[in-house]
Amino acid sequence: MPPLTDNPSAFRVWIRTVLLHESIAERIRDEIDAERIEIGASMPTERELAEIHGASVGTVRLALRNLVLEGTLAGGRGAPKTVVRRPNAPSAFSEVLSFAQWAYAQGREPGGSVVDQVWVTANSSDVRNLRCATRDRVLLVVRTRTLDGEIVMLERARYPDWLGRIVEQMDPSLPSVTNALGEQGVHFTRADHSFAAVAASSEDSRLLCVPRGKPLLSHHRVSADRHGLPLENSEDRYLSGMLAIAVSSSEQSNPLRWVDL
Repeated sequence: MPPLTDNPSAFRVWIRTVLLHESIAERIRDEIDAERIEIGASMPTERELAEIHGASVGTVRLALRNLVLEGTLAGGRGAPKTVVRRPNAPSAFSEVLSFAQWAYAQGREPGGSVVDQVWVTANSSDVRNLRCATRDRVLLVVRTRTLDGEIVMLERARYPDWLGRIVEQMDPSLPSVTNALGEQGVHFTRADHSFAAVAASSEDSRLLCVPRGKPLLSHHRVSADRHGLPLENSEDRYLSGMLAIAVSSSEQSNPLRWVDL
């Protein structure tokens, strides 16, 4: 957090410290990734690292803390740090939020076809996640999504009334609604995700050409803008064998939690 001060000098010092400790952490990641520091090796002391990187011990401590939190290093406060794994580069936020952006990042060609677009009455999930009233309407858009021309997923996106009226006017062949909305000033900046194994419904079976009851990977996503305004309440259902999710956790940082369906 930035310091609560009106002093520009103090703020500049804080910015320099943040940038420097992130730079040191990235240099250490690069060293581990290039195997110049091996898995299982002990890191130099904070004072030694401060001399190597030309920084204060406090700045180095912040860098090491970040590496411990992400699971690359292990070791308690003040204790020697050990390299426990190679650093994992996280996917960009846009790739996790947008199927099209993820596909482009993999060098694949995304596509899709709208099979249904209809105004429906908000259900309990919409009331909770879109913060709308029980009798409000939401726009439901159902699309099959493809990778390099092959169907891989069924997307059901639900938009609040004000945003649904914008989406309703868009070209149904757009590869990314999220990108198109960004061009109109609607920016998706945060999202909550949950994943589950679900059985294919009758509609899933028909649109994905799989037997009813076949296991699918469900990705439920609730997206919002930077002010916390809900934008989308969606569920994507992937065919088995098409996608896997990787998450790293440690005693210091665990982004996973179990939830009820």
